[in-house]
Amino acid sequence: MLGALAVVCVRLRDRALGRLAMAQFGRRGAECRGEGWFTVWGGTDIRLSDDVCVGRGARFVCRQGRIGIGGSTRIHHHAEMRAVGGTITLGREVVAAAYAVIKSGSKCIEIADGVWIGQNSVIEGEVAIGHHTILGPFVHIVAGDHRFADVDRLICEQGAIARPVRIGADCWLGSGAVVTKGVEIGAGSVIGAGSVVTKDVPAYSVAAGIPAGVIGERG
Repeated sequence: MLGALAVVCVRLRDRALGRLAMAQFGRRGAECRGEGWFTVWGGTDIRLSDDVCVGRGARFVCRQGRIGIGGSTRIHHHAEMRAVGGTITLGREVVAAAYAVIKSGSKCIEIADGVWIGQNSVIEGEVAIGHHTILGPFVHIVAGDHRFADVDRLICEQGAIARPVRIGADCWLGSGAVVTKGVEIGAGSVIGAGSVVTKDVPAYSVAAGIPAGVIGERG
């Protein structure tokens, strides 16, 4: 168990070292595999299930929050998870590709089994993603926005608006897609590459464009 402000770098070469690393997370007996160094900031409530693979340069930041990662999940190199007052929960067999960033802040991120999070993608705020959904590279899902109506004040002084994002199971978000606050994407939907989703998308729809609109239906 790590102290609230502890910073630990762990090098993983084999399962024996992995078990030692997991003891520092407070989960004795779990196995973690990988190669290289990953960094833990805080870490008072991080739980990794068996056979989690962590790539070199990955970072876990946990301050007054919780991070839970299901079995057989793969956290690739330089991916980052940051829970400061909130929670991040990943199911089984999730893949967070290289340089992916998952930031809950004070909110809750729930990612179900089998989700693929593409390289350089960002998930931030209160977000729920259903099982076996695919996020292509550079996808941005941000459940918040800046206020800017008052022209007599700096935008950075006007606060933010937060609304949860819900993405159903078996969806595919193409490369570079952006999902804005308060949006719900129904199960089985496909979002075209580079689209900006600002409104709800019905289940089993194909949506594309800026702003995204429904252009077809699956099947």
